[in-house]
Amino acid sequence: TRYLLPGFIDTHAHVAFGPVTLTKDGATPVMRFTYDHDVSLHTLRTLLAFGVTMVRNPAGPADHAVALRDS
Repeated sequence: TRYLLPGFIDTHAHVAFGPVTLTKDGATPVMRFTYDHDVSLHTLRTLLAFGVTMVRNPAGPADHAVALRDS
């Protein structure tokens, strides 16, 4: 028996990012990331392999997200 499912939607997928660093500015921890196109593509391909065909990238850099979408 085979089943056909629609593509899944991930509404909280952080895909437009790269390596994350955590530093302390006094008592306040500061998290920063550097955009890495290859890491983002790998993340998207992994999501697709699990059936996710649409993502929402909350708080992601819009210019990088649009470039990913267009590629």
